[in-house]
Amino acid sequence: MKTKLALIGCGNMGGAIFLGLSKKKHSFEFFYYDPDLEKSGRLAGQTKGTAVKAMADLKSCDLFLLAVKPQQYDAMAAELKNALHAEAKIISVVTGISTPTLQKTLGVMPIARVMPNTPCLIGEGACAIFFTAMGPAEQRIVKEIFSAVALVFEVGSDDAIDASTAVIGSGPAYFFRFEEILNAAVEAAYQRAKELGR
Repeated sequence: MKTKLALIGCGNMGGAIFLGLSKKKHSFEFFYYDPDLEKSGRLAGQTKGTAVKAMADLKSCDLFLLAVKPQQYDAMAAELKNALHAEAKIISVVTGISTPTLQKTLGVMPIARVMPNTPCLIGEGACAIFFTAMGPAEQRIVKEIFSAVALVFEVGSDDAIDASTAVIGSGPAYFFRFEEILNAAVEAAYQRAKELGR
């Protein structure tokens, strides 16, 4: 029997995770919801999934991966809460929304809070995961999902997810900024050497 996995928010990150997973051997049935029906429909077509028009249509799903922007979270949570059943599990990649906030606003205890980074978009990412109230089997499923696009690291606290934002989320940007500065310094030194050689 396949695990029914729902994506709430079909933007770049959520789409990349599901596209990557769909290319691997898996045991999931994909469902998608996004206010932009074109987005959810396109992703459903690419992954042989099902796009729904309302969150209420996701009531049969087992796992819900939340991939909305932080400023969209409150409105999304208010609507999603009514679609969640007692056995639902939540996976969140929403930046800045803590595990206690997820539990309080959604009324669900099993939470996997995840911090992925931009290289997940090309299947070469890294992500940190913090589990709360999830059993070993459920944790394996969550790790399977993210292993399709990233190296997976489990951390021991909600605070560690916040801290990992600087390293995992922003780390590549620091590297590219360093590269820009180094290139600029080399170019300046080259130009100076040319001037002195005249």
